[in-house]
Amino acid sequence: MKKLSLSNFLEEYKEVIRQHVIEQFRPLYTPVDRKGFAEKLSSLKRRPFAAQVDAIAGLTLALKRQPTAIMVGEMGVGKTLIACATAYLLGVKNTLVLCPPHLVQKWEKEIRDTLPACEVIHVRSITGLCKSYESPSSNPHFFILSRERAKLSYRWKPAAVSMRRIMRVETENKPRRVTYSILACPACFREVKDREGIPLSIEQLGKRKYKCLACQSPLWQADRSGPRRYAIADFIKQHMKGAFSLLLADELHEYKARGSAQGLAVAGLARASKKVLALTGTLFGGYSTTLFHLLYRLTPEVKKQFGHNE
Repeated sequence: MKKLSLSNFLEEYKEVIRQHVIEQFRPLYTPVDRKGFAEKLSSLKRRPFAAQVDAIAGLTLALKRQPTAIMVGEMGVGKTLIACATAYLLGVKNTLVLCPPHLVQKWEKEIRDTLPACEVIHVRSITGLCKSYESPSSNPHFFILSRERAKLSYRWKPAAVSMRRIMRVETENKPRRVTYSILACPACFREVKDREGIPLSIEQLGKRKYKCLACQSPLWQADRSGPRRYAIADFIKQHMKGAFSLLLADELHEYKARGSAQGLAVAGLARASKKVLALTGTLFGGYSTTLFHLLYRLTPEVKKQFGHNE
């Protein structure tokens, strides 16, 4: 039997391997079809380069077959232009753009400089969103929402109650009773502890939203002394489900944290939108958890395979 090293094996059988891969995993798009897509994009104010046309065509075909697509590209490749052109080819009426606050003006400029006839709305409030959404204009609408405004909600504070307990202490002379205070759940009145059984302080309860381990009641409540706000992402999720045909989620890697407010916001907006196109330069952060939480929030197939607490 002839023995080959891995490099020699690949060199000798590369054509057979290539043909087998092509047969098993047929691409949706190849550069051979570029001319037809380039003609469709000829009406744009800015003509994309050939490599950008390939990305636009691939994303368009992918989103016609599935609800989610992720574009990974280094800084400067024109991800914003590619996203705008993809929305143009899809022919969607209402597109929601979620981006960092410092990129809102850039998105406004890029959309106006790329698309021939469109309406660009910077979403600052729920009232403004509803008024702009009801506009009679037939042009495509792009609603730009900064991620900080999307997640910004009402202020909250700990909801635990202080209770006194009596403990019997044995001494040399005679037993005596000692009174001490604990923080308890306002629903079941059991002492609040973390998963390791260590009692929580009021400072710890104020850092993040806990639940009682005994009855699962929330250990936080609305702070009525603060501003009364309703997160725009929550409003869209509850009252505008299906209103947006496409969600453009810029800087996707910044939503990878498990329990972050902005991560939950993009998850709610993705569920409320019909299609999702996510943009990032660094999708993988070195740990599998970074990919899992992103795919769980954006991809229905991944969400179906795992339970809520898995």
